[in-house]
Amino acid sequence: MRAVLYMSGILVFIATIIVSTAALGIFGLIIGLLGGVVIASLFFGLAEALDKLDDIKSRLSSQDEKVKKSLSKTVKCTRCQHEYDDSYSGCPNCAFKPGREYK
Repeated sequence: MRAVLYMSGILVFIATIIVSTAALGIFGLIIGLLGGVVIASLFFGLAEALDKLDDIKSRLSSQDEKVKKSLSKTVKCTRCQHEYDDSYSGCPNCAFKPGREYK
């Protein structure tokens, strides 16, 4: 998407240069070039905003993983030594449930 926005900005700027040079008079040339610069700048700005948005999303997802890891606690199974989340009622590896007597 960003590449499309960059290419669109470049194409708009080139098109406005061509159209404004074909316009009769210096006033048409100046207005056309200014309009092209403004529109191309909008496309470039949108592409930069998308870059920053992707960066923010990746930072938030890494922070989310860190928070989840810090909030979850692990328990070590006394039977098989497998570590599992404390929200489970028993070991997902060997099905041992703490507090029960097994023979």
